[in-house]
Amino acid sequence: MQIWDYDRNTHELIGNPAGRPAREDPLETKKAGEPRYTVPAFATDVEPPAAAANQKPVFDPAAGAWSLVPDYRGKAFYDPATGEAAACALGAEPPEGWPDTPPPAGLVGPAWDGAKWVGDLALAKKLRYRELEQASDAYLSERGYSSAWLVKAMEARYLAQELFDDPASTAAQKNEAASALERFKTLRAWMMGTVRAYFVARAQEIYAAQTAEEASAVAWDFGALDASDPGVRLGTEIYPKLDQAGAAGKLSR
Repeated sequence: MQIWDYDRNTHELIGNPAGRPAREDPLETKKAGEPRYTVPAFATDVEPPAAAANQKPVFDPAAGAWSLVPDYRGKAFYDPATGEAAACALGAEPPEGWPDTPPPAGLVGPAWDGAKWVGDLALAKKLRYRELEQASDAYLSERGYSSAWLVKAMEARYLAQELFDDPASTAAQKNEAASALERFKTLRAWMMGTVRAYFVARAQEIYAAQTAEEASAVAWDFGALDASDPGVRLGTEIYPKLDQAGAAGKLSR
């Protein structure tokens, strides 16, 4: 006689689907004069039905019968509105309309359109533009042009102009002030004509994107601008020039 085992908690079929031979009970066999078998707890001699894909036989001890229930365990299904994964318990069908294909990695604001995953274009543009801003700021800061530096540079530039325009400044002082102004002019041309232009070009690529994937794929390399960096340094270059122009005590360094 064949018997089939089932799980003590879920009552699902476990072990060999073909069953296993039951153990013969010697005492009962002797009494009956013919083979008698022992059916242990959580086993039955009722043959389960064949299960198709995504099905599992589950035994009902009270009814003494098997039934086939959905079994999608081990598979993930994805919320079509968010792309978040969810699992199905034994006996549960996957939610209607939830695909079993995950959204592509890195897709911003994934949503299922019934056939494929699409991203949130507006959100992708917003996030990529923010990343571009952060990359630009980090690039300038790493090369010495932090926000705080730019404030000091602006103060120094205005003072250089003031010293240059001061009738009391000597010709030598005016030359030093003019030299500082020229360096600031060079720096401004690089920041606005090179760095800013590069930034704007990348931003235009982001906002011209037709899909979230295109927006997220816009790339940049601010390091490529290093060759044209004028390398204006306040402490070692500008401040000494302004000191020579008569700025001593007039700057918060």
